[in-house]
Amino acid sequence: MTGPMPLGTRVWRLGKRFVLVGALIGTFLVFFGLSMRVALQTREVKVPSLLGRSVGDATQTLDELGLPMRVDDTRRVDDKVPNGRIMQQDPSPGVSARRGRTVRVWVSSGPRTTTIPPLVGQTERTARIRLEQDGLEIASTSEVRSPEYPADVIVAQDPPPGSRAPKVA
Repeated sequence: MTGPMPLGTRVWRLGKRFVLVGALIGTFLVFFGLSMRVALQTREVKVPSLLGRSVGDATQTLDELGLPMRVDDTRRVDDKVPNGRIMQQDPSPGVSARRGRTVRVWVSSGPRTTTIPPLVGQTERTARIRLEQDGLEIASTSEVRSPEYPADVIVAQDPPPGSRAPKVA
């Protein structure tokens, strides 16, 4: 005849069950955390450098990575980046971003160009002041000594008046 189980044996069995249930829950939480981390990392991509690329080329590159692109409405003057090419981006190249994050880009309008004023017949000082006021640079100057022209007067210019350029010679 078997009697009731001693108290120590019942506590021991109950303790083993709690340990087993705790181990199962702990294992579940560890694997759940690891799988979530892996799932989130697979949705991340490195943002490529778009600097100097055309908008079409950049759009194609970002589409392959699942990143939409937004082009800023205003173009910016940049002496180093040609007209129509991307000069700046956000997020920066090399940053990890989730798929679906919008990459914002700014497009260059190229170097500053201004309509070249007529300079022939003006003194060098007057021409320099005028070019400075118009935001134009002097590319080069050459001196020509001739009895046909007065001293310190502009006799030729390149590009011609009415052209659009960032510099004048």
